[in-house]
Amino acid sequence: MTITEKFLKSNIIGASSSGFCIIHCATTPFVFLANLSTVPCCDSIPLWWQSLNYLFLTISLMAVITAAKKSTKSWLGIALIISWIFLFLTIFIETFEIMIISEAWNYIPAISLIILHVYNQKYCTCDNCCKNSS
Repeated sequence: MTITEKFLKSNIIGASSSGFCIIHCATTPFVFLANLSTVPCCDSIPLWWQSLNYLFLTISLMAVITAAKKSTKSWLGIALIISWIFLFLTIFIETFEIMIISEAWNYIPAISLIILHVYNQKYCTCDNCCKNSS
């Protein structure tokens, strides 16, 4: 696998991971309600469901690091890293209830990661690595 292929895959994986993170965040209230109706003793979200946050964060971190290293624009790599840190902080604060924040704050960095990864994949200045080069 060439460096270009790894670079493009890191953006696809990063955007996909952030997309799955958004789906995970959006479905959490429904899982929580379903859990309450099936297991009346418990008033919290199942541990396996909460651990998905950190699975998505880990996958996303690897994709961000790879994409940031290979990006042709330095600001884009920095923006990816800042977005990932913001996502990590919102999930960490929410998990450990450090302070009360809206669930909507999780969507902002996740959406920005998707946009940045897609932009990073489409942005190309090299002659032989673009799919649509003339």
